[in-house]
Amino acid sequence: MGDTKNLGDQFYNELMTRIKSISDKPVKWVVVTHHHQDHSGNIGKFQDAGAKVVVHSNLNKNLETYAPQQGKPAMANTPYSKREYDIKLGGVTAKVYHFGSAHTSGDSFLYYPDLKVLQGGDAIVGVAPNIDFPFNGSGVDWVRVLNQVAKLDFDTVVPGHSAQGQTTMTRADFMAYKMKWETLISRAKELVKKGTPKDQLLAQIKTDDLGWNINTQQWQQPARLDPFYAELKAAK
Repeated sequence: MGDTKNLGDQFYNELMTRIKSISDKPVKWVVVTHHHQDHSGNIGKFQDAGAKVVVHSNLNKNLETYAPQQGKPAMANTPYSKREYDIKLGGVTAKVYHFGSAHTSGDSFLYYPDLKVLQGGDAIVGVAPNIDFPFNGSGVDWVRVLNQVAKLDFDTVVPGHSAQGQTTMTRADFMAYKMKWETLISRAKELVKKGTPKDQLLAQIKTDDLGWNINTQQWQQPARLDPFYAELKAAK
């Protein structure tokens, strides 16, 4: 299973009801795509029920200082630190990948080769994306990560958040999303290269044709804008 929903009995019970509508067997493996509590909230409940919860080691590291209002999720019991982790169960293999920093430093992609289905967490979304720089996310590296994802053989993507009415994405949707990221970062790099002041950068990046608005309070916070500008300035 991928991700555990928001912290709390209500969300855990709702998720288990859906799982039991498909199978009465216990959940043995869970992959959590990143540390934000709307994805990691019920790690502890699944572990208490006997599941192995697979995360990139950076996710557990991020949880050390993560303090959401809803409460801190539990540390996962099965961290991995290499590029790839394989889960084998009943003759079926699921693959977990970490290609680098994107939404956060601990992003994982859950891939089902037999089904050609990819679960992308918040590194692949159907809405305007968000770089969590306080937890070592990266816009520049995000493009490189998506280039690695594109090498996988998938037909369907389950995004971390969906546009209204769109619960999954096709491969063509993913490639369009990847192109938007490439365009955004290319335009941002060019503006920084031209000497655009940091406080004017977000307003000057053309995004109307991408369908994303990044000139928002969230992106304007110094904890996000400062490292974004710095990595663009350092990028080659």
